[in-house]
Amino acid sequence: MTAIRAERRGRVSGHLTSRFPVPRLPLLSASPTAVKRDRLAAAQGDSWQPPRGTEDEEREEPLSAAAVMLNIFRSIPTQMDYKGQKLAEQIFQGIILVSAIIGFIYGYITEQFGWTVYIVMAGFALSCLLTLPPWPMYRRNPLKWLPVQETGTEEKKPADRKPKRHAKS
Repeated sequence: MTAIRAERRGRVSGHLTSRFPVPRLPLLSASPTAVKRDRLAAAQGDSWQPPRGTEDEEREEPLSAAAVMLNIFRSIPTQMDYKGQKLAEQIFQGIILVSAIIGFIYGYITEQFGWTVYIVMAGFALSCLLTLPPWPMYRRNPLKWLPVQETGTEEKKPADRKPKRHAKS
């Protein structure tokens, strides 16, 4: 009873658990014998899976759109070195400062505080566009990591340790 409910839940939500095999549909380029075999298995109610080493080895399963997008997102570098962080901070502060000064002067001349806010917001958006993504200019000085040491930490023998001296009271 619970297996039937789990199967129904899986079908409703769009995916099945590994306990319920999904029948493979034959491709258009499949041989006539493979198509007959699949139809016979479907008529008997079996979800037939071809054995390894048959014609299915040549076919590759296409990646889903989500898997392709995930691979694209994983290929984007996300690190920024320390000098790049310092440069990004300086650019961010400089753009905000310049846009605030320009916005204040323009707002004072036109006597419209709204223009001051708009110019500062535009400067903020520009500074975010320039400093938040890890552009290549922020990754010019990568850290040089030490190589992995094969030897473990050596334990000192009790004779090698110096005895602790307690302060006299």
